[in-house]
Amino acid sequence: MTRRSRSIPWIVASRLLGIVIFLIVLAVARAAALTSGNALFSTLVDFFYANLGLIIFIGILFLVAECFGVLIFPLNLPAPLFNAIASIFLVSFILRLLEVINGYYGLEILPILDILEVLLYPLLFIMVLITGYYEIFSGIGQEEGKPVVEHPQSPPSPSSGPAAKSWDEIGGEIRQTIYDIVHRFREEINRR
Repeated sequence: MTRRSRSIPWIVASRLLGIVIFLIVLAVARAAALTSGNALFSTLVDFFYANLGLIIFIGILFLVAECFGVLIFPLNLPAPLFNAIASIFLVSFILRLLEVINGYYGLEILPILDILEVLLYPLLFIMVLITGYYEIFSGIGQEEGKPVVEHPQSPPSPSSGPAAKSWDEIGGEIRQTIYDIVHRFREEINRR
């Protein structure tokens, strides 16, 4: 199933199912940690349990980004922003996990990570944002299964190329896009 062919209800249902499965696995791991004598396992399970709200929040941010991502242009423009924000929280979570492992094993890598963290967050945010918008804008006009038509290097002559669009035509395209979106949501609701 390609990204464009998935529906928003399918995305929400599958991601919610993933969260429920994660919660079940965490509950089983917590019960096992209470009976286990392994201190590292207990520490990691306690860490995941203590950061459960953050984990669910990150999952919801990625869910919202994916829901925006399957919409047509220009409604898919918020998707990279949500992905970038979720990536920041995800890296923050991973760094917290490394702190827990560092506390258990006494590794000395965290001072280096503290220095890199100042650069890591803005660079990550910008990279995810740029790649997301690049993906969106490179896919404009590309239908599924058809390659993007390469534009010639020299501008076409006025007699051979299409005329510039008027504001009325652009307004008509925007109205058609809004109609298509409302119609798609109506179809999704009627399918259920």
